[in-house]
Amino acid sequence: MKRKILLTISALALLFVIVFFFTEAKSQGKADSSPSSTLIGKAGSRLNTIRKNADRGIKKIVNSFSKGIGHDPADNGKTLPDQAELTRRLNAIVGKSKVDVALLDKKSGQQLTYSNGGSNFWLASSIKLSILTALVSQYGPLTGTDDQQAQAMITYSDNDSATYLFNELGGFPALEAFWARLSMTSTVSDYDGFGMSTSTAADQLKLLDYIRRLPADQKSYIMNLTGQVIPGQSFGVGRLKDAHFKNGWLNDDDGLWYVNSVGSVDDRYLIAIMTKNNLSSQAGERLTSRIARNLFNPNTMQLQKN
Repeated sequence: MKRKILLTISALALLFVIVFFFTEAKSQGKADSSPSSTLIGKAGSRLNTIRKNADRGIKKIVNSFSKGIGHDPADNGKTLPDQAELTRRLNAIVGKSKVDVALLDKKSGQQLTYSNGGSNFWLASSIKLSILTALVSQYGPLTGTDDQQAQAMITYSDNDSATYLFNELGGFPALEAFWARLSMTSTVSDYDGFGMSTSTAADQLKLLDYIRRLPADQKSYIMNLTGQVIPGQSFGVGRLKDAHFKNGWLNDDDGLWYVNSVGSVDDRYLIAIMTKNNLSSQAGERLTSRIARNLFNPNTMQLQKN
């Protein structure tokens, strides 16, 4: 980057010298009454053309400099595809899986959604983000044993820790009250196992938006934990840079898998990806990762991991 800046400045300086030289030569030509002034006078129009071309060259370099150095690629209007393009992309990769996707750019307000007819998506371990957020919003950043359990629940999805904190919260009555407060009307408890509770991508976006608006200490606590998920569970949203997320995976009796990824990127993009009918957990992980990457245009490399 520094080398590019130095080269650009050098080019600008050189062009400035050229323009200055020809401008001075033209001025002297007009003022000189000697015979050579005729020759210079004939060259005047040519010098003027050279100067205009040099000016255009400077403008091109300045524009290139602005785009390459000072311009924020996330604001160029091309960070996200349009809705039609997203639909085309996802139609090409979902296969026989059922998918529900929602994305919101909090800065521009752009929203993208995709659904190919699926419903009643199990939250699986993604519900742990609701458990954590409900606790933190009620009691503030967790400490002591609760903090240790929260770290285990989020960073490597420990189920015993999740059960402990679920009970600390007050079970489903407390969790249902929390969902109601956030108007998550499509999220439904399953008392046979909290991982089989169902939700939609749109409802999960409401949860992510709520986290974003929490008091700074509460938001920081949640973001810190969701930014430390172990590599083996960092699929889906976790395949993007600056991601904070909680994923989930759970198999049904028919052997097919529910695989979800819910989180935010760059504290700007809120993303919920819910899938089911995957042939294996690995297939679901690959699918959610491909979906996450297709939510952004290829030029937006600062938001995509290699």
